Amino acid sequence: MEIVTVGPGISNRYARFFYASDRKIRNGLVRLGHNVTHISDRDVASSALGLRYLGRELANRKLIEVVEAIQPDLIILFQAHLITSKTLSKIKNSISHCKIANVDNDPMTIKARVLRLLNLRDIVDATFITSAGEHLEELRTGGLHTSYIPNCTDASMEMGNPYDDTKLSYDLSYFAGDPLWAERWKLPLEVADIAPDIKCGFFGHGKNKIYGRAYFDLLKESKIALNWSGRNDIYLYSSDRISQLFGTGRCVCLYSETGLQKFFSEDEAIFFEDANDLAGKIRLALRDNKWQSIADKGQKRYRNLFNEKRTADYIIDFTFDKDISAYEWSGL
Repeated sequence: MEIVTVGPGISNRYARFFYASDRKIRNGLVRLGHNVTHISDRDVASSALGLRYLGRELANRKLIEVVEAIQPDLIILFQAHLITSKTLSKIKNSISHCKIANVDNDPMTIKARVLRLLNLRDIVDATFITSAGEHLEELRTGGLHTSYIPNCTDASMEMGNPYDDTKLSYDLSYFAGDPLWAERWKLPLEVADIAPDIKCGFFGHGKNKIYGRAYFDLLKESKIALNWSGRNDIYLYSSDRISQLFGTGRCVCLYSETGLQKFFSEDEAIFFEDANDLAGKIRLALRDNKWQSIADKGQKRYRNLFNEKRTADYIIDFTFDKDISAYEWSGL
């Protein structure tokens, strides 16, 4: 299949996100045997002397040029917010066999994000978001053919093993770019206060954000890692951090209210209710290195369910209305 993907490239801060979800999915598509051409709307726009209006127009023209040359069977948009509905309509009208899928990793808690997706309802063939429940239903009610999609992992990017990694400086690690006074840091700081015997590594706060290889080097120094997003009250939602934690073989702590027990057992992750519960379960996991077995099983489970090829295949199957019953999240 000929596939064109549109989304972030390597300019500015995106150069540090070699492990971004869209890059993993592109790897998956190629490994499945598809021919993939990528165009970065943002990189093209940045080349227009830094003028946003000119850059947006240029990005849309370039996409049309690429599509006209390749005549793809499928276009996948990854946060491609510079591409207009007018451009997509023109493509659909000129290439009748071409399907368009839109993948959005943002939590659908801001109305503008929902409207951004709904505005494409008459153009895109499928829409994917990384949360389920009421947010999926809102998009479906609005007329979108939409589905939950997991944050995928790619073993060529997220490498690590709980038994082989020996430089383990931290019992628990947590990464977030918010300042320490922000609500997001309340839980991990409370755990550190409750259990001073747990050696915590807290990274990224303030102006000390961690990206790229440095991020993975620090992550692999940790036995246990906390997955705690900006919003933790959304069914099945997580930032893509979850794929990095599981993918590198850390023992991952998941908030019970997210509902991720749908995919993982207590042998594969630590599920917690609050800071006290989390501190106690971390202590138990550290005893006799029980965390290693949980981490190993969790990594294998995550890679089996949510690897880059399976996720890429799901995008194709759902977009082209094929049988999706073999996917564990298909009934959401």
